[in-house]
Amino acid sequence: PTVAQPGDVADWSVSWQTSTRTIGAVLGKTAEAEALVAKVEKAFADTRKAHPAFAGKKAQVLSSWGWPNTFYAYSSQDARGRLLTGLGFQSVAEFDTLAGNSFGVSVSRERLNLADIDAVIWMTSGPAEEKALKADPVWTKLKAAKEGRELFLPEDHVLYSAFNFASVLSLPFALEGLAPALEKA
Repeated sequence: PTVAQPGDVADWSVSWQTSTRTIGAVLGKTAEAEALVAKVEKAFADTRKAHPAFAGKKAQVLSSWGWPNTFYAYSSQDARGRLLTGLGFQSVAEFDTLAGNSFGVSVSRERLNLADIDAVIWMTSGPAEEKALKADPVWTKLKAAKEGRELFLPEDHVLYSAFNFASVLSLPFALEGLAPALEKA
């Protein structure tokens, strides 16, 4: 059957828990869905416990979409933002305000100062965009860039897909790969 997202949720903002439970209900596998949700929530709790330094730090997922004129900031209601808050990070309130009821927002390059925070995950199309970002005169002036508090995920990297799709099946893999990289950043 075709199932629409809940009406009170912005596009692309349904939580992985809600998606999993909905799929479980539609397939008549409620108990299996609940077991998967519990398993992944435990993985988040274990990862938070293993990385207590994440608690209260600010982290943001950005995309080079629109570069070099703009960049894209995912809101805390997006699956990528939820993964970070699920690890104990705080979102950047200004990006959420700019995004409004959307899962993200295009922001002018001049506002990169909003991303001068504890950790930034850049989702890029590949090495050329990463190189351009690392050389950008606006980005390189920020403390986050100078101190290497950035993580670049090109679209052909397996973590990009696991993080981007944020399903009950991909999240454990994403946590396993992203947590050590974020700790390093």
